[in-house]
Amino acid sequence: MLERAQKAEGQAASLSSNQRELEQSTKKSLAEMSTQLAEAQRDKAKAESESNALKSSVGSMKESWAREVKGLRGEMKKADEGWIQERDEVLAKNAALLKLVQDQS
Repeated sequence: MLERAQKAEGQAASLSSNQRELEQSTKKSLAEMSTQLAEAQRDKAKAESESNALKSSVGSMKESWAREVKGLRGEMKKADEGWIQERDEVLAKNAALLKLVQDQS
């Protein structure tokens, strides 16, 4: 009977030691996971902030480019109208000179 009691005490001590080791290991793993979670949340917040900043920047650039394109289209239209008017004037002068030459002949 004494032998069984000693054996039971040994097993209890072994199980108690294993339990302490598992608890320590679990606490260490939990602390590491908590640290990793905090880092991941910080990285996520940083990435979201950068993403929002980029979205805002791209939106501003898009609006700016749209204004520039609209302005350039207006300038091109004015230039085209000027060229058309100049062409019409040259054609009219050419027709007048041709008529003058024909009249003199």
